[in-house]
Amino acid sequence: MREPGDRTTDVKAAPGRLEMARGDVCDAFEQDADRLFSNRECWYCKYGNFGILTEHPTQNGVCTYKTTMNTIHNSFAKRHENDTSVQASKRQEEKTK
Repeated sequence: MREPGDRTTDVKAAPGRLEMARGDVCDAFEQDADRLFSNRECWYCKYGNFGILTEHPTQNGVCTYKTTMNTIHNSFAKRHENDTSVQASKRQEEKTK
């Protein structure tokens, strides 16, 4: 098993699922709201999935940062797709091409 470390580069470059150790860290850290105590480690991060709320939490988990960010981006894009000002802006862009 490797030593925990800074995984910032891995998180940004990973195309999807990224496995990490409990003590890993990265710049995307945000505290899990369900935790009373926090430390800047994946174990305490809201993007770290270690099965904490199950009977058998694990020492290794999965980072959900990329999938969370993609979901937020996609829902934002879909919400603004039908916005009349966005549609007018797109029509204006097409006319100027």
